[in-house]
Amino acid sequence: MDSAVIAHDLPARQTRYAAIFRALAEGIRSGRYPVGGRLPTEAELCVSYGVSRHTVREAIRRLTDQGLIARQPGVGSIVLRRTRSAGFTQRISALQDLLAYVKTAQLEVLEARDIKAGAGEARLLGCRRGQAWHRLVALKHLRGARQPVAYVLAYVHRDHPALRGVLDRRGVDLHEFIEDKIGEPIVTVEQEFSAKPLLGREAQALGVAAGYAGFVIARRYIARSGKTVLVTSTIFPHHRMNYSMSLKLA
Repeated sequence: MDSAVIAHDLPARQTRYAAIFRALAEGIRSGRYPVGGRLPTEAELCVSYGVSRHTVREAIRRLTDQGLIARQPGVGSIVLRRTRSAGFTQRISALQDLLAYVKTAQLEVLEARDIKAGAGEARLLGCRRGQAWHRLVALKHLRGARQPVAYVLAYVHRDHPALRGVLDRRGVDLHEFIEDKIGEPIVTVEQEFSAKPLLGREAQALGVAAGYAGFVIARRYIARSGKTVLVTSTIFPHHRMNYSMSLKLA
C-alpha cells in the first residue's frame, strides 16, 4: 500500500483529533483507505497533520470505537468496514486490550447499594449465598448512539470499598485503578459468555421488548493474591454487540 498521506486543511476552531478522525473516516468511506488495507502509521499521520502522537492516537481510538478499524500489534491499523457499525465491536488480542477497552464507552450509573448475594448472584460471583457485596447498576453508552448499548452490573468485594468508584474512573485504565486502590495488580480475568432473554428493567432500559434475545459477558477480575475483587456482567441486545478475539500461538 502506498504510504503517502494526503494532508487536509484543518479549520482552526475544530478539535484537532476530531478533525483528523473525520478526515480519516471520510478517506475510509471514499475508498482511499480500502477495506483490508492499512491506514498510514502514527508517525506518518503526525507529520502529515503537524500534531502529536497523543492527538493521532485519540483520532485512531475513535475510529476503533466505531468499528471502522482494528489495531494489530506489529501490523498497524487495518480497515474493517467503510461505515460505522450500528453496534459495539470488541476485539481482544491480549489481557491489556481487555483491561483498557472500558475507556471506549461512557457509563451512566443508575444504582449503587450493598447487597447480600442471592442464589443467582452467588453463581455469578463464585461465592456463598448471603455474602456481602456492593452492587453497581449502569448503562453503557457509545458516542453518537441514540440508545444505550448495554446494561451493566458490577459487584465490588466487601473487603475493597475503595473500588466502588470503578465505573467513574475518569479515564484511568482499569488495572491502574485497581492497583492504586488495593495495592496489587489484576493478573487473571475469567470470562463467561451466555445468552438470555431480556426482561423487566433490563429490557426497558435498553429500549427492547421483553423477551428480546440478549448476549451476556461475565468477567471476574482476580488479583495477585488470588482473591476475586471485582465481577461484572454486561448485557447486550444481540444486535448491538459483536465480539472478536484473536488467539496467537506462542
